[in-house]
Amino acid sequence: MLGLFIANLLGLEDFYNGRLAVGWQPALLAGLAAMAAAAGALGKPSSQSVQKMAWAAYGLFILATGVTVLQTGGVDSPFMALWLLLGVFSGLFGAWALIFMALLVNGYIAYLALVTAKTEALAILALIGELPLIISYTVWRGQSGQLSEKDKAFSALAAELTQVAGKSEIVINAIADGVMAIDGRGVIDLLNPAAQQILGWTKQDALGLDYRSVLKLSNQKSEPLAPDTDPVQLVLTTNQTVATDDLVLTTNSDKKLQVSLIVSPVGSGGAGAIIVFRDITAKKTEERQQAEFISTASHEMRTPVATIEGYLGLALNPKTATIDD
Repeated sequence: MLGLFIANLLGLEDFYNGRLAVGWQPALLAGLAAMAAAAGALGKPSSQSVQKMAWAAYGLFILATGVTVLQTGGVDSPFMALWLLLGVFSGLFGAWALIFMALLVNGYIAYLALVTAKTEALAILALIGELPLIISYTVWRGQSGQLSEKDKAFSALAAELTQVAGKSEIVINAIADGVMAIDGRGVIDLLNPAAQQILGWTKQDALGLDYRSVLKLSNQKSEPLAPDTDPVQLVLTTNQTVATDDLVLTTNSDKKLQVSLIVSPVGSGGAGAIIVFRDITAKKTEERQQAEFISTASHEMRTPVATIEGYLGLALNPKTATIDD
């Protein structure tokens, strides 16, 4: 339509005998429809702005086609086929598009009924105008029903997954062990309250950071872990669960804690990991004290036993046993 209008301006109507000559109104509407369609094509398919642009483009194109049909002969217009095609696809845009098309068609029929008495022409126009809308309603209603069933199924699945996720979050937040979830790059995605308390980091500050910035691990000599001894890196590389209880954790306040650690892979191919850790400083201290007590007691017990053994040896020796005699 825009092209025909430009051809009109250039005086090229002789190529089509002026039959397809259109005015500036449909050309303007067609240009606006093209701009709306282009704007919608540049957006995300699921966004509401794209849907609004599609509606705008379709509505403008309907108006442009309607004006063009009126300017090029009405029922006898060569653009009538385009109008019929728009009518068939109106159901794709929902009930409102069908109602809009029906209002335009019936409004035009009512207008012609007032200015002409040709009932045969009106009957043909009604058939041409209404039939595509009936076809569109029949076809797209079935499609809409199928989509509605799928939407219900997806909604039910989404609700179930949301419920499961909610329960999982409650459990994770309730346990006393620290839980940290990371992605394949080592970026923190989740940090439960126990982990926040142990590490001294808030969730708001920790999420999005590399785990090594928050979970500062070292060996018993306070030396940083190499990649081949870091349990998290081993899990991301080998996709195998790793457990250890001989690491030292430095908290956000530089406090040193003895921790036990279990790192489990998520998915396959290093997609991520779940890190569960526990402060075992008190347990390690108790074990060390028990070991020291046993060692000291054993040493103290060995001293009197050795003395008694010495006296018994002297008493049993015939040479020393008769000295007093």
